[in-house]
Amino acid sequence: MNIEAAQRVDVPSEVERLLGPETAARMPDPCWWVEVRASGTESGAAELAHRFAGSLTDRLGGTVWPPRPEERAGREGGTP
Repeated sequence: MNIEAAQRVDVPSEVERLLGPETAARMPDPCWWVEVRASGTESGAAELAHRFAGSLTDRLGGTVWPPRPEERAGREGGTP
């Protein structure tokens, strides 16, 4: 798993430009951007990255993008 240093996003339109208006609407202004990436092809790497990102947002607020498939389905009214 790779974790990039946090970067403060001071330009309100930057989140919208990168992730779209729906995600931007859920973000505080200003916000912090932290990239967490699963590295390699190791089984469970993506789940570990999502769990880490989720724990950050649980403690500090914010949102995880892209959301897990089951979270996307809940927002879109479908099933995973």
